[in-house]
Amino acid sequence: MTTNVYRHLSVFAILGLLTCCRSAPQPRVDDWHNKGVELLESKKYSEALRYFEMVQEHKPDDAALCYDRAKCLYYLKRYDEAIDAFDQAIERDQGHSAAWLGKAIALYKVGEYAEAKEAAGWAKDLGHSRAGHYLEKIETKLASLRTKEAIKSERPAYSKEDADREGARSGSEDTNGRLGVSTFTRLFRYRL
Repeated sequence: MTTNVYRHLSVFAILGLLTCCRSAPQPRVDDWHNKGVELLESKKYSEALRYFEMVQEHKPDDAALCYDRAKCLYYLKRYDEAIDAFDQAIERDQGHSAAWLGKAIALYKVGEYAEAKEAAGWAKDLGHSRAGHYLEKIETKLASLRTKEAIKSERPAYSKEDADREGARSGSEDTNGRLGVSTFTRLFRYRL
């Protein structure tokens, strides 16, 4: 009988230990994330990034965490890494409009304007309140670039040799062989 009591007690002790171990808190993961958010809001981006990377080891599928990490990378001007982190947040939550907008802004910073426009369009479609503003800014930049390209392709390059030939034809060289004022003006105007 005593053996059965010990056997039952040992079974209960083992079950109690298992239950106790199962309910033990994770290694302060939520505290680390909260501390990272606090540091991010305090503009201590390097420190916040360290906390977010510690949390990511325990919560690799958390879209909000990926987004917070991406913001730190963006503010640290590590734009390529930020774009990757925004992509991770988007992979985990396609409807994360802030991640789409963050990606658009980071792409804009690295000069990928067409991709930035697409990402900002997604953010706008998902209802982000500031996406329209950034989309207009990106579209203005694209229009400006298209205008510059059109001007470059329409205007022929005007070299010094062309100016010399022009000066020789018009007889606007002085006695020392220098270009005349009108030829210099034409050369300067086409160099812009």
